[in-house]
Amino acid sequence: NLIDGIDGLAATTGIIVNSAFATMFIYIHQYELAGVCLAMSGSLLGFLWYNLTPAKIFMGDTGSLLIGLISVVTAIKFIEIGSLPHPGLPYIPAAPALAIAILIGPIFDTFRVFALRIIKRTSPFRADRNHVHHRILRLGFTHMQTTLILAGVNIVSIALALLFSSFGNTVMIVIIGVTSLLFNWAVTFCLRCKEREKITMRNLFA
Repeated sequence: NLIDGIDGLAATTGIIVNSAFATMFIYIHQYELAGVCLAMSGSLLGFLWYNLTPAKIFMGDTGSLLIGLISVVTAIKFIEIGSLPHPGLPYIPAAPALAIAILIGPIFDTFRVFALRIIKRTSPFRADRNHVHHRILRLGFTHMQTTLILAGVNIVSIALALLFSSFGNTVMIVIIGVTSLLFNWAVTFCLRCKEREKITMRNLFA
């Protein structure tokens, strides 16, 4: 619901998340759960055609919350089934970290805006325009470009999780978290350079 602030972002994220979980469920032979994820991905793909800029329809809170509910339930089921050895089924010991990598977009944005609101002594549920997608828009990117950038970051996080899966959950979560922080830092640096009309190393820190 929190990332549903620009055209196409929530739907694109939902497609990436559910497609990734569907692939993982097929790998561990959970075809019923894979079917749920594929159905959601297909529905969102059809919806996305009408939600890209200029958007003709919007999913609203009901749509975004439904996507979030299904994504979280499938993440929990993936961790529950994939990270525990079952006779005759593939074993994914780093399933918790992989689930976080798949859902890193909404997870990171939620923790970031909630932390900033609490620091400013305002309600964490009070809406503002300080989400990651809003900040990228302020750099001059369009809704489509912003959606593609964030989708790319999501895919990179999943790739990193798969690449470093042998290092264990803790190391993977740290890598994913650091990658997200570095991306946010880069956006902050670019915003400061644009607002101050000057590129300096000082903009990295203040």
